[in-house]
Amino acid sequence: MRSNQKKVGNTHLHGRVRRSGGGRGAGDRSSRRLRHLGGKLGNDAINGKLAEGSGAQAAMLDHIVERLKAVQKVQGVERGQIDDVRKWFREVAKGQSGFHTPDPTRWHEVTKLYMQAADALCAGNLSRGSQLLERAAEVEEATFATLPTMVQERLQSSEKTAAAAPEEAVENVTAGNTARCARPKELAIGKQILAVQDTVTDAPPLKATRRNWWDELEEEEEEEDGEDG
Repeated sequence: MRSNQKKVGNTHLHGRVRRSGGGRGAGDRSSRRLRHLGGKLGNDAINGKLAEGSGAQAAMLDHIVERLKAVQKVQGVERGQIDDVRKWFREVAKGQSGFHTPDPTRWHEVTKLYMQAADALCAGNLSRGSQLLERAAEVEEATFATLPTMVQERLQSSEKTAAAAPEEAVENVTAGNTARCARPKELAIGKQILAVQDTVTDAPPLKATRRNWWDELEEEEEEEDGEDG
């Protein structure tokens, strides 16, 4: 049976992700780098670089929190369309362009990327966090492109598009490490997004040999109209 769900495609989504080493090796390299800088630049210069890295770290974490809030809002609108089947079942059944069944779980992939970026940033790994943040921005844009028309129609203009990665992410792709920081409490939004598992089965074709599933919905509407009259 033809699927009426539209998934995020894999084209144009290859981000620049380079995996950095972890564990004690990475920490030792970071310490050696700081000692080397200390010998050349002095403590004041090192403190300045750490402060700069801390500022970029905070800015990127703030951006992640804001994008998770935006994603959760759009996911809620799409989730609401599952209960609003009367308004879109015909278009989906006909295969009308832009109409396919709602799928709130489409937001899981980008949410996981944002949370991974946040984990890296909180661990002080600016390079890894920056790369994951850029990747998340790409996936978010692609996910918005898969939204069915009936969901897009219920969003404000500012809510219909993804936000590009902040300048701090681009500037720190090849940066080193900075101090660890506490995880923002607002990152709990990510777990809430991932907890949504609502899905919709494919709508049957319009010309079905058996009684169409939407006939009962039409009869209910007629009954409701009669009662109002």
